[in-house]
Parts: sequence; C-alpha cells; structure tokens
Amino acid sequence: MDISLFIFQENKHYREMLRKRMQNHEERLRELDFKYNELKGKVNGVADVRGVKNPSEALSIMYDFDKILYRYNVLKTFAEVTKEELSEKDMEIMGKIKAYEQGIESELPTGEFIVECPELAIIRRQLKESAVEAGKLANLAEKNSQDKEGSSSKSKSDLTNWLKSGTWGREHIQCVVDGFKTGNNLKEKEEATRKFFEERLGITISLHAAGYFFSRYGLRGQKSKIEETNSIFDEAYEQSESYLQPERIKFIKERLYEKTDMILSDKDISVGICFRNILKKNYGSLKEPSSILEGLDINI
Repeated sequence: MDISLFIFQENKHYREMLRKRMQNHEERLRELDFKYNELKGKVNGVADVRGVKNPSEALSIMYDFDKILYRYNVLKTFAEVTKEELSEKDMEIMGKIKAYEQGIESELPTGEFIVECPELAIIRRQLKESAVEAGKLANLAEKNSQDKEGSSSKSKSDLTNWLKSGTWGREHIQCVVDGFKTGNNLKEKEEATRKFFEERLGITISLHAAGYFFSRYGLRGQKSKIEETNSIFDEAYEQSESYLQPERIKFIKERLYEKTDMILSDKDISVGICFRNILKKNYGSLKEPSSILEGLDINI
C-alpha cells in the first residue's frame, strides 16, 4: 500500500473526528445558554420565598459573570495544554478574574437560587466542563487548519444557498416562530426551523442561522440586549462595507467585543452579515418594515 495514501486517509479520519467534536461542543454550549435563559422565569419566585431582591437582575449578573469565567477557563486550559506563555497583560487580566471570582460569588444569591432551581448548579458545572473542552479543542483546531477550512466551507455553502433566495418576508419569519415552538430543546427547535425553511420555501439554512433568528426576533435572550447588539452590528456592518469578508468579520467581532464584551463566533457574524445583505437588497434598510411583523408572535 502507498504510505502517502495511508497518511492521507488517517488525517482525513482525524479531521472528520475533530469536526464532529467541535460541532457537538457548539451544540452543547448553545443548549446550556438556552437553559440558563429559561431559568429567568423560575427564579422570580425566590423573591417571595427567600427575600432576594431583583432575582431576574441577579441571575443576569450571574449569567454575565459565568460568561467571563467561561472565557477564562478556555484560555487557562488552552495555555496549559499548549504550554504557551501568556503575555504580561493576559496574565494580569486572568489573575484579576481569579481574584474577583470568590468576591463576586459571595455577593450573588447563588445558594438561594440553587435551593429553588437545583438545575442551576448542574448548568454552571457543565459550563465549566465545556470551557475546558473548548480549550482542548482550540489546541487541536490550531494544529488542523485543513479541518477548519473544511468546516467553514460547509457553512459558507449553507449561507450562499440562503443568500441566493433573495427574499425575506413574513413567511420566512413565520418559519422561525413555528420552528421555535416545535421541539423540547434548542437543537430540536433549530432543526425544526431548518426543516420548515426547506419544506415551505425551498431554502437551505444552517442551524447557526436558525439560532441567530431566534435571538433576532426576541424568542430567546433579553430584548434590551438584543436591541443593543443589533444596533452595534448594524453600525459596524455599514462601516465595513468596503472590506473583504475575513476582514469584515474581524472588524465586526472587535466592535461587538469593545462595546458589549460579547464574543460571537465567525459563523454567527457571517450569518448576521448575510441576513443584512438580504434586508438591504429587499428593503434598502437593515430593518424589516413593520408591516411584515404585525401580528407575529415575536418580541421586538
């Protein structure tokens, strides 16, 4: 047997395995994020039972803090696995996060929340485990750029198909609403939305696109946060119109992080750019006309 062919087949198998692991991790993280947001309705009763003031606000602070800890644990694991020396600034930031962790935890009504919502402890533990997994996957992905290109190619194909549809109207948003109402978890809702787009409109969209639409139309997440993110994204989108796609994605990602401390994936930003291209093409604006939104079960 030709040894070069053997090596190629082994690498191909490894890249496919890594791609699946990364995909599974992304789905798991989105599901944990979805579950965290679902708890907001449950913690409101804590105010009556255990005297916690503004329980929804306290949970939002805990959620934002857990996102910071998630990034901290990803970087920490990546540095440990790669044995890479962090810059002085990175070490200072990570040191502060570690130092603040106990202090912030002591100020949050974590114990009270867990008594009323035991699943919160499980979600927080799983987020930490997921961050460690993400750090390890980041190390593997860095060593396998070919796999990264293959994954991006598939996503690009989905987005290109969607962009070629050339339209966006009430029937598209209805697919999003109906998809979100279908299924018991985030993945099932995304799958249902993708299926509705294919069956009703003959359009192929990615699961990432489905998840993006849920946030876009206020079906998940806080309305004020969604409006702020959309506004900053719109501004960065217009400022980067002359950029090539990779540069544009980087520019928008940096603007969002600077102004909201939010880190979106390249896929999420690609979906956002593609969606705005369609809106601009159809309506000459980055917002849908109110006439197509009237009567729909959305929250924007």
